[in-house]
Amino acid sequence: MKVLVPNNLNVPELIEELNLSNRRQKYVKEKIYHLISRVVATHKNIKKFEKNGYTGLCSKELNMILNRDYKLILDLLKDKNVIELDVNYLKGVRCNKIKLNDQYQKKDKVLKTIRREHKTAPSKTQLLDSYFNYNLEIQKGYKNHVKHIYDTLRQELTNDNQLLVLKNKIGIWLLTINDIETNQYWYNKSTTNWRYNSTITNNPKIFKKYLKYNNESLVQVDLKCSQVYLLSSILNYDFFKSNDQLSFHQIMNSLLNDKFIKDIKSHLFSPLMFAHFEQRKYLGKDEITIRDHHEFQKFRDAPFQEDFYSHLFELEHGVSPTGAQRKSIKKDIMYVLFQNNRKHRELLEGVRLLEKFYPFVNQFILKIMDKVGKRNFSLLLQRVESYLILDCVVPEFHRRCLAAPIFTIHDCIITTEQHKLELTNVMFEVLHEKTGIKPGLSVEKLDSSDPLDDNFIKEIRDDIYKKSTKSRFKKMSWSILDKHIETTNEFLKNN
Repeated sequence: MKVLVPNNLNVPELIEELNLSNRRQKYVKEKIYHLISRVVATHKNIKKFEKNGYTGLCSKELNMILNRDYKLILDLLKDKNVIELDVNYLKGVRCNKIKLNDQYQKKDKVLKTIRREHKTAPSKTQLLDSYFNYNLEIQKGYKNHVKHIYDTLRQELTNDNQLLVLKNKIGIWLLTINDIETNQYWYNKSTTNWRYNSTITNNPKIFKKYLKYNNESLVQVDLKCSQVYLLSSILNYDFFKSNDQLSFHQIMNSLLNDKFIKDIKSHLFSPLMFAHFEQRKYLGKDEITIRDHHEFQKFRDAPFQEDFYSHLFELEHGVSPTGAQRKSIKKDIMYVLFQNNRKHRELLEGVRLLEKFYPFVNQFILKIMDKVGKRNFSLLLQRVESYLILDCVVPEFHRRCLAAPIFTIHDCIITTEQHKLELTNVMFEVLHEKTGIKPGLSVEKLDSSDPLDDNFIKEIRDDIYKKSTKSRFKKMSWSILDKHIETTNEFLKNN
C-alpha cells in the first residue's frame, strides 16, 4: 500500500530514541507513515480540513492504524511537534481532531510503501465510478480562462498574502484538471452526508463547460431551490413517523441513537407541537387530530416548479425580483437552514419574509435545530438529497438510457446532450413520486464558448480579501502548500 507523507519528515530518525527491536521498529515506522498520510492535505482532500488545519480522525480508525502502539506513537509525534491533537476531544462523544504541523504540511509529499493490506469494501457507486475513464476529457480552452482570472485579479491585489491566496487557489484548480487530463480520477461516497464526491465536484463550476464525454457535448439538469425543496419534502407526518427508506429514522439512524430519534419522532408532528406553534394550550391528545398541519401543506404547495425565492419576494412586493434581489433572498434562506443564531436571523430580510408567509416552517426549523443541532440538520437535508438523487434518480435514468454517461454534483446530474430530455423527465417523475411535490428543474448546455461569469471573479476576489487579512491568513496559512504555488508559477511561466 502506497501512502503520501511530507518529504521533510524523517521517521527513522524520530523513532531512534525509542530503542525498539529491528522488527518492532519497522512496524512502528509504517504505522507512523499510515497515520501521517491520513492528515496530509492535498488538492484532492483539502476541503475536508477545518479552517485551522485540523481534520477528524475517530478513535476507532486510530486504533485500527496504531493498535497496541496507539499511545507510544501519539505521544512521540506530539513531543516531536509533528502533530497537534484537539483539546476538545471527548471519548464516545466527539472524534479526535489532528493537525499536521505547518513545517510538514506545507512541504512537498513523497510516496512511501507500507506492508498494510488496503481493504476496500465493494463500491456502492460502481455505476457512477465507471464513467471516470479515458472517454472523459477536458478541452484546453480552460487555460485562457485561468490566465484571464489571474491577470484580472493580479492587478487589483496589494500585498503578498493576497497573491499567495490567489496562486494557491489556482494551483488546486490546475492539479485537479491535470488529474482529468491524465486519467488519475478519484471518487467516493461520503459516509457522513452520503454525497458522491469526485474529481469533478472538486473544481469550480466554471470548468465544467470544458468537459466532454466521448467527444460529445454535455448538459446538466439542476434541481432548482434544492435545499428549500428538500425541506418541503420532509415536512410531513409520514417522514417522521414511518420507517420507510425516506424517513427520519432511516436517514438519521447512524447519527443519532434510537432513544433520541424516538423522542424527536414522538414530538414532531404531534398535537403538542401544533398546539405550541398555534400558541394555545394543549388540552390532550385528542384536541388536534390532523396528521399534517395545513400550514405545512401550504408550504409544500409553493411553486417549486418555478422559483421559490422569487415567489417569496413577489408575495411581499408584488413584482419579480432583480437578479441581485433574488440572490440576496437565497443567501438569507441558506442562513435560515444552516445557522441558528437567533439575533442575526432577525436582521435578515429573507428570514422576515419566511416568518411572515410561512411561520410554521420557520418555527419548525428552529425547533428541529434545537433538538438535533445545526450540523445534524444540515446532514439531514444533504442525506435526503443524496438518497433522492443517487439512490432513486440515477438508477432509473440508467435503466431507461443504458448508453448515457452519468456524472453527479450533489443536486445536479450531467449527461450527454442527446439524453437531456429523458434525464429531465426521469428527474421530474422520480422526485415527484418520492416527495409528492413537483420539482423545478433547470437545463443548461455546458458550452466552452460561453463568456466567463463576472460574478465568479467577484466571489474569488471577495474570498481572497477575506482570507488575506492578518488574522485570517495566520489561521489558514497551513493550507498554502508549496505544490500549489509551484504549479501556478509553472503554468504562468508557460502561458
